[in-house]
Amino acid sequence: MFRHCFLIFWLMAVSMLWCSTGVFGKIELNPHGFPADRTETYSDPGNRTRIYRVQEPEERRDHPNILIYMHGSAGKEEQGMDLLWERGSFARLRNLMNRWGWVYVCPRDAEFAGLLKHLKDKYAPEGIYLAGASGGGNIVLWEAGRNPSAYAGLLLLCPAIQRGKKSYPNTLSMPVWIVSGAKDRKITRQCRALVKQLRALQSSYFYREIPGGHHGTPVEKVAWQQALEFLQGNRREVVASLPTVPDALGAMHLLQGRQAELKAKPVP
Repeated sequence: MFRHCFLIFWLMAVSMLWCSTGVFGKIELNPHGFPADRTETYSDPGNRTRIYRVQEPEERRDHPNILIYMHGSAGKEEQGMDLLWERGSFARLRNLMNRWGWVYVCPRDAEFAGLLKHLKDKYAPEGIYLAGASGGGNIVLWEAGRNPSAYAGLLLLCPAIQRGKKSYPNTLSMPVWIVSGAKDRKITRQCRALVKQLRALQSSYFYREIPGGHHGTPVEKVAWQQALEFLQGNRREVVASLPTVPDALGAMHLLQGRQAELKAKPVP
C-alpha cells in the first residue's frame, strides 16, 4: 500500500512538472499572442557594441512605426519586455504593438545616435516614438530636447527629471503625454513644472495625475493605446472627448482605476 501511494504521488508530481514546462504551461504563461522578443546589437559612433531587445510584429509593413522604451535606473532592457512587470503593463503594450504592426525596441544604454542610425537603416520607419519611466523618463526627455526632429512623440511615465542648472528643454516640438502618481510628490512637482514649460511653448501635451498613485502606478495603469493615439494625432476614444483647455494646469484631473479601462469623458 505504501509503495502504491508513493508511486501515485510521484506520478502526480511528474505530471505537474510536465504541465508547468510543456505546451499547456507556455500557453498559460503567455496567452497574449504576440511574437517573442530577441536580443540584437548595433555599433555606436565610437564603434562600441550596444545591446537592445526588439519585438517585431507578425505582419510587418515596409515602413513601420517604432516605439523605443527606456527602462528606469534600476532596470535593463528586459524590463520593457517583462510580461509580469507592473501587473502585466508591458504585456498589454506588446500586444498592442503587434496588433498595430509596430516595431518595439528596448535599449540597454542611453545611447541614441547609433541606435537611431541602426533602426533607420534597418526599418526605414514612418515615425519613431520615445517612451520612458522613472530615470528612463528623464533620459528620453532630454534626448527629445536635444534631437526633436528625430521623434514623432514623447511618452513620460513618472519621469524622474534631473534639472540641475538646466531649464526644461525648450525644443519639444512633438506631442507629449505625461502621467504621474499623486503621492509621488517630488515627481509630480517636476511634472507640473514641465507642463508649465510646455504651455509656454504652446506644445501639444496631455497630463494626468493618478490619485493615491505611487512611483510605479503610472507604469501599471498607463493607457498605452490612448497615449499613442494622442501622440499620433488620432483623436479617438478618450482623446476625442477632450476640449481645448487654455490653462495647462486646468487640464489636470485625477483618475480612478486603470486608465486603460476608463470610458471617455471630458476634462472637468
